Amino acid sequence: MELSFDPIVLGGPIAAGKSTVGLEVAERLGRPCIVADLVKTYYYCRQGYDAVAARRAQAAGGTEGRAAANKPYDLFAVESLLRDFREGVIDLGAGHACYLDPALRERARVLLAPLQNTFLLLPSRDPDRSLAVLDARIRSRTDATAEGEERTAALLRLNRAYLADPSYAQLLRKPIYAEDRRPDEVADEIARRIARPGAPTRDLDLLILVGPNGVGKSTLGRCLARHLGYRFLPVEEFWKARYATIEEIWARLPEAFRAFEDHVRAELAADGTPVVFESGGRTPHDVELIGVLSAAFRTRLVRVHADLDTCQRRVRERGTSRNFPKTPDYVARCHEEFFAAYVGRYDVAEVIENRDLPEEEICRLFRNLAEAWRAAPEAERWGSRIRA
Repeated sequence: MELSFDPIVLGGPIAAGKSTVGLEVAERLGRPCIVADLVKTYYYCRQGYDAVAARRAQAAGGTEGRAAANKPYDLFAVESLLRDFREGVIDLGAGHACYLDPALRERARVLLAPLQNTFLLLPSRDPDRSLAVLDARIRSRTDATAEGEERTAALLRLNRAYLADPSYAQLLRKPIYAEDRRPDEVADEIARRIARPGAPTRDLDLLILVGPNGVGKSTLGRCLARHLGYRFLPVEEFWKARYATIEEIWARLPEAFRAFEDHVRAELAADGTPVVFESGGRTPHDVELIGVLSAAFRTRLVRVHADLDTCQRRVRERGTSRNFPKTPDYVARCHEEFFAAYVGRYDVAEVIENRDLPEEEICRLFRNLAEAWRAAPEAERWGSRIRA
């Protein structure tokens, strides 16, 4: 399905405020606001929806049972909305951007991935705070009957399932965190972050350099930024500005990786510049970060290699203005853990042996990679770069 214009799509969990914010965005842009939950039944019926079967599913499994039975129809409704309202602000229901079935999620990813203006609305960057806010909003809508209480409990469970699933992160490009702002203030941010028609687009979104400490990932990233037009996001500098020591990062590792993921997504959403960042690649959080981002963006993964002696020398010589101090034992342990447990997890496009390569050679290698990327079929540019 080709779209002549990139629509604006708002998604997120139950009670995230999508409808309120969607109306604000539509008013600012002079566009219609289409609320998927108000028109979805029309599209369901066009696809052969059986209301009697749906009622049976609800009788057997409650709200969650009916939501599961509706999933194939949800995806058809999203396809139809994107076709029928190309210049609208589309407010998706919570389930329209979340597919617990991997096959349906992949179909949704292929549908939404080319779109530049898909926004994920959440109350907060902090997942626990987001959940508390959403729970409170859902409970505030409860009527004081046994049936109302039962429905509320089902919605709370359903929301938790949606938030635990990777769909939102994989299908919606630009996270928006309300953080106690008014709906009009959130709408202002969305309006600022919209990719305009005719804006330059990139054929590669993200380049990730993976390898243990000292292989030269940051050197390559800075070279690519200087000469080939990438935006380099040095992860250790990002963390060094927020945490005092490596030990503090390790104590707060999930939070640190979430913050960096948000940073990468925000930079990718800012304009058409491709992003490069480096990953040590030796924790489950590295694997998750690379998997989620590569599933959501056109990503190339390159492993950078150097022998341990070279890495020890580089870490010793580079100082601590940009990096945390690291002992030789720490560097050796990083190498051992990476090659023992993680090197095979990554679907890399190239392995670069970095023996203090001159910048001309670095540029030549990555230009060749870019040419191979442009020659590859479009289908090969999408999909997680993590092996099962």
